[in-house]
Amino acid sequence: MILTNKSKLVLKIIRITIPIWITFILFVLSIVFVFVPSLKQNLLAQKKETIQELTDITHSLLLEYQQRILSGELTRSDAQQRAIRRIENFRYGPENKDYFWINDMHPRMIMHPYFPNLEGQDISNFTDPAGKKLFVEFVNMVQAEGAGYVDYLWQWKDDPKKIVQKISYVKGFEPWGWVIGTGIYTEDVDHEIQLIMRNLSITSLFILMIALGLSLYLTRQAIRIEKERKRSEEKLIKSEKIHRKFIDNSPMGMYTTNLKGEFTYLNKKLEEITGYKKEAWINKSYHPVVHPEDLIIIENKIRLRLQGKGSTDPYEVRMFNFKGEIQWIKIHSQSFFEEANGLKKLVGMQSFVEDISKIKHAEAINKTLFSISNAVNVTSSLTDLYEQIHILLGEIIDVTNFFIVIVNAKEQTLHFPYYVDTVDTDFSSITYDASDSLSGLVVSQRRPILLNEKELEARSSKNGVWGPIPLIWMGVPLIVKEKVIGVIAVQSYTDPHRYNEQDLQILVSVSDQVAIAIDRKASETALRESEKKYKHLFNHSPAGMYEIDFIKSRFLNVNKTMCEYSGYCEDEFLTLTPFDLLTEESKSLFLARLEKFGRDEGESDNIEYTIRKKDGQELCVILNNDLIYDKGILTGSRVVVHDITERKKIEGMMIQTEKMISVGGLAAGMAHEINNPLAGMMQNAQVIHNRLSGDFPANEAAAKEVGTSMAVIKSFMEKRGILKQLENINQAGGNAAKIVKNMLSFVRKTDSIKTQHYLNELIEASLDLAQNDYNLKKKYDFKQIKIIREFSPVPKVLCEASKIQQVLFNLLKNASESMGAEKSQEKTPRLILRLYAKQKSAYIEIEDNGPGMDILTRKRIFEPFFTTKRVDQGTGLGLSVSYFIIVDDHGGEIGVESKVGKGTKFIIKLPIQSIF
Repeated sequence: MILTNKSKLVLKIIRITIPIWITFILFVLSIVFVFVPSLKQNLLAQKKETIQELTDITHSLLLEYQQRILSGELTRSDAQQRAIRRIENFRYGPENKDYFWINDMHPRMIMHPYFPNLEGQDISNFTDPAGKKLFVEFVNMVQAEGAGYVDYLWQWKDDPKKIVQKISYVKGFEPWGWVIGTGIYTEDVDHEIQLIMRNLSITSLFILMIALGLSLYLTRQAIRIEKERKRSEEKLIKSEKIHRKFIDNSPMGMYTTNLKGEFTYLNKKLEEITGYKKEAWINKSYHPVVHPEDLIIIENKIRLRLQGKGSTDPYEVRMFNFKGEIQWIKIHSQSFFEEANGLKKLVGMQSFVEDISKIKHAEAINKTLFSISNAVNVTSSLTDLYEQIHILLGEIIDVTNFFIVIVNAKEQTLHFPYYVDTVDTDFSSITYDASDSLSGLVVSQRRPILLNEKELEARSSKNGVWGPIPLIWMGVPLIVKEKVIGVIAVQSYTDPHRYNEQDLQILVSVSDQVAIAIDRKASETALRESEKKYKHLFNHSPAGMYEIDFIKSRFLNVNKTMCEYSGYCEDEFLTLTPFDLLTEESKSLFLARLEKFGRDEGESDNIEYTIRKKDGQELCVILNNDLIYDKGILTGSRVVVHDITERKKIEGMMIQTEKMISVGGLAAGMAHEINNPLAGMMQNAQVIHNRLSGDFPANEAAAKEVGTSMAVIKSFMEKRGILKQLENINQAGGNAAKIVKNMLSFVRKTDSIKTQHYLNELIEASLDLAQNDYNLKKKYDFKQIKIIREFSPVPKVLCEASKIQQVLFNLLKNASESMGAEKSQEKTPRLILRLYAKQKSAYIEIEDNGPGMDILTRKRIFEPFFTTKRVDQGTGLGLSVSYFIIVDDHGGEIGVESKVGKGTKFIIKLPIQSIF
């Protein structure tokens, strides 16, 4: 088919004009159905987020007053009234007529700036023109969600005649049962959209007129296709500029990127938000401007879009603006496609950008306030708290050069417990006044201060700056209960514009919480130090200490020394009652004293008791009581315990020594008086025995003179036992002489030489002697006794070996005799011999499992002539001589432990002396 020129012209015109009309229609449709709805939705969402953030900030104000109630600074009534006054005057919006109101959960109106007549009224049945009980809806929303949006009809700001659609955000404040709210008028959004639509309509009409003119022109000038095509291109470029102008003047930032993440376009608003020029971004990747930690977010978004899984949900990231500062933005992204051969192909993304740095900054301040409050509980010391405050403040302002000052008002000094500074290294404590110290100036004036470079130079010229001069300085007082306790300050040596009034207000907003945190932590630290000192004194006291509750009859606390006294561990001791420790005699004394104390009768604070240790041993103690009364009733006591068992033993030994000294003198006199007649008796008995039985010439001559012979006389003597009786007289005299010798040895010191000896060798020698001394003719057999040796290495001891052996032999002999005399046949006789060294002394213990001895016997065991044996079996001098050998001759000690039926243990203590 051959087309006519006219047809060709028409076809050409159609081919030329159709794209223009399609472009125009798509442009109009995209504006009407995509851009305008999206813009309206974003504007509405932005305003809703704005009122939510404003309500959250107001809510944080109430949290601040609640904290001041909890710290005791304000009463609840005062805090609520202050909060109402501050919120009542809050205004925002283009005309500064948007406001906040407060109602309770009833609901009753607490505060409404435009309806003061409703304050205090029950507003349960208050409805909007559509009949909605809006305040009930507010309460329901708070009860269900804690916070949320409610839409209703309401008067236009302060114009009661104009009723419009309104959306409010309400949030509950649980501690006071309040609901705080503020709202936006949807008419504001509609008005803005109408303005935009009007501009768009004018633009679209203008474009339409151009398109019509262009079409007419093309029709008339078909023959000049090339020229018209050029003119059409110019018109299209002009149209695009108008479109670009519209986008550039959008109230939101906007950019497009290709699939590589490179910027292909950005509008002026985005330049304004970021500070970058378009040339710095075009064909550049997003990587340099996005915070490294948030790169993964954008990379994931691009990856999902490439996979066809992208969404229009907004996301938040951090970026670096032109000044290198971190800036928070919210991004709404959409994919855009190109159509080729009937198929859509993803070619890039277009994104709308909101600057949310202020909102994030407000969130950071609230988070910092909460974190500082919480730091009191999670830090272990004031130093840790100071460091935590520094770290937390660094999230909202620059704290490169930062310090905390603590004020000592009494001494007019400033103490710097925490500081970080790039220049100044001297933060020693200083005396202050307002003229020579910046911190002192803040303390004196009790107000925040921001000083710029000129002001600092002026003060420095008058010696009003302590240390290096910064280019800018900012400090705020820390006030608790109307008292300045310190200052927090920041400064810069490199940037004179680092801080501004906004930064000062931020520092002021956190100063109250910082002051409260430091004050609380200081109090806690002082209390812990006091408790630590008390516990140290309590646990390391050389005396036993415990606290007792008389009402519950149980111990509340006990120290280590008391546990050592009693033999119980702390947990065991705290399960005991006082009666579990006391002997029967001490229980009666305890009850009598307790009754007198209860009647408030005067009693000495010190009293001696005998307590029973865990192993059954008895301990003599003296107690000092600090009685505790509650409303005149005795409820408990704090007690200091001193172990006086050794003192009592020493007192007993001193008495014993005095006895032995007096008895010794008597024994010495008796020995001398007895020795002379005893010698004559033994000598005469020996002479008589010789003259009656000896084969001496004189004896034979005398016998013949009387008519007999010595054989007859000897026979007579033997038959009558006279010679045996003479031998018995001589043997008895020998025994008597031995007693006299022991008595003289007891009272007379010798000049015997002492040498170094191993005590284990002396013990073994004494054992051999004891075994050879006894045989089966006696009532016991020493060899049948089980000997248990528990010897530890002990160095040589300076002593007289024979005398030590005499003592050991005597103790072994007494032990074997006591076990042999016991009636029981079931018990195997046993001796435990122990040898060990302790604190420059050697100890020998001889323990048997014999019948033991009672208290009376134990007290008199070392007295001369005291014996439990029959007269023919002992003299009663063995242990007294042993006592003399150990105590007087060797400067040692000897003691005994015994109970009836529990055996006996003798303990010998000898000093370990060097011979050099």
